[in-house]
Amino acid sequence: MAASTWWKGAQLPLFGPRVRTASSRTDGRDGRRAVERIVDVGRIVGVDAFVGVAVLACLAALSSPDVSFANWSCDDPLASHTVNELPEGYFVFADWTGNVVPDGSGGFYTTWEENANASVARCRLQRVDATGNRLWGTEGLVLFDMDDQHTPHVVADPSGSGVYAFTASSPTPEANFEVRLQRFGPNGERLWGPFGRVVFQACGTPSYRPAMVSDGADGFFLSVVTSSLPNEVRIQHVSADGDLLWAGGSPCGITAVTSLDSIFNHGVLADGQGGLFLSYDEFAGNNTGGLNVRAERLDANGDPVWGTGNGIMVCNRQLDQFANAPLPDGEGGVLIFWYSRHSPDFFDYVGGQRLDGDGNALWAPNGEQVLPLSNYLSGVMADGEGGAWISVWQWGDERDNYLQRVTKDAVPVYPDMIPISLAPARQYGAGLAPDGAGGCFLVWTDWRNGGTMEQDIYFQHVDAAGQILEQVDGAPVTMEPELQGADWALTTDENGGVFVVWDNNSPFDGIFAERLPCTEPADAPSVIVDASPALRIAPNPFPPSEGIARIDLSGVVSAESAIERIEIFDIGGRRLQTLRSSGEPDTRSSFLWDGTDHEGRAVPSGVYKVSAVSPSRTFSGSIIVTR
Repeated sequence: MAASTWWKGAQLPLFGPRVRTASSRTDGRDGRRAVERIVDVGRIVGVDAFVGVAVLACLAALSSPDVSFANWSCDDPLASHTVNELPEGYFVFADWTGNVVPDGSGGFYTTWEENANASVARCRLQRVDATGNRLWGTEGLVLFDMDDQHTPHVVADPSGSGVYAFTASSPTPEANFEVRLQRFGPNGERLWGPFGRVVFQACGTPSYRPAMVSDGADGFFLSVVTSSLPNEVRIQHVSADGDLLWAGGSPCGITAVTSLDSIFNHGVLADGQGGLFLSYDEFAGNNTGGLNVRAERLDANGDPVWGTGNGIMVCNRQLDQFANAPLPDGEGGVLIFWYSRHSPDFFDYVGGQRLDGDGNALWAPNGEQVLPLSNYLSGVMADGEGGAWISVWQWGDERDNYLQRVTKDAVPVYPDMIPISLAPARQYGAGLAPDGAGGCFLVWTDWRNGGTMEQDIYFQHVDAAGQILEQVDGAPVTMEPELQGADWALTTDENGGVFVVWDNNSPFDGIFAERLPCTEPADAPSVIVDASPALRIAPNPFPPSEGIARIDLSGVVSAESAIERIEIFDIGGRRLQTLRSSGEPDTRSSFLWDGTDHEGRAVPSGVYKVSAVSPSRTFSGSIIVTR
């Protein structure tokens, strides 16, 4: 079968090389090489995957063809697949993947670094269409006709007519670090020649960790961190044509902030007015040798808005706070989350702060603890309503994945943390991507089928009501023998699904992809599993104009475990309706709600909490009302 068209709905071997990413690296180790995990919270997969999606989704809705899911029936996740041809002398160790973004037509772009002859590094780009065809050859396209290019990254073209990709090179001496940008047309033509355009140079100061995000219009913000102390975050505004708009066109960019010491993570978000928000953490020695979280805003000219030098303080609690990239709050401000270490050995809570456009803190000083203790941050993603999805893992003999959503007012949307995977062994590090309907997909590396050398990939789909749509504890993406998915990335497919791209270590090295969910949305299983699996709500979403909602507890109700009361709350915790509150337990297993409060008024569209209380425990879930 032709390599350019082999796509059976699952696990397509896109390219030959092994790859790795900082954003999805797990604690598993390849026996042939041990690579230290790079902690770069600002590039958590779920965050990167969300950048540029809104613009592309709008374009796709206007111009993209109606993509059918008919060609996407999943293969057996235990099946083996042959990789396509490798270049002669290909070196499969120490490779690096970039990321994956939608192409605006139901497919995706992805990029990776290849190392031939154990020394020469080049970066390649591939485009895959909605039905799985490789559009740019069996080995992809070379970004630049030059060696020593590393850490590739692909950025969506806001016009939807192509894609941008950049690399970082670090020749000796390190101070010669530079970032090159290439623009590709829709047919893979390199629009900026064989060497692209230099959009950043270290200018005598060693630099690293380049990142690029949309400027909210047709250009980009490029940010890097300098590695000489004290660290700086330098930024350049790049037009769609590759022109450098700040610092008089200097490739050195402007200095956005200068830290007191070392900067570990940073993230940038366009502010919708031509400027940007910047969050970062810095080593500040706050009596414990810890990390503070700080933020800055730059206007359209690159001038600081929130003070000068190093911005404003967001959190300076004792010990460490590792900052995430800012997320929009829908009102001109930002949400910033971090994971905080209460003890020297463990990161044990997720904190956050909301800042308005002027930099004023809208939550408690030093932020709110938005989740219970012993939840360790995996990923965050804007929910499209000013709040955020937060995926975490919990410490224990077995590490388990959970999910919560918080509003712009720091209120948890769901009564309980949603269990994503409680399977045996370790599952953690779940990345996030939007499903286009208010919910999200989660993808993680999983050890349930063996030890650290039996590494698989699983996924879960959660709707806006907090209901799990795939099987309990997640569905497998790949379960081939030995190591799969030490590195992976994900993005929306713009049609209610998600693409996952990962490295396949055994039985063949290579890069593979999957489109999820495995069935057409209309054919998805009708079983609804909530945070309390015994509580089922249907229909959900619930349009009151079309009938009533049924709350079913048939799996738990008995003479010994009857329901004492059923209550409906809004996301702020206010009780709106009580469906059952008599002193005698009720052995009915089904209760009805018509979408009104206790005064008979219709509740507005939104997410509501359902609580069912029995003598021994409380069952909880959520329902979406649509009017």
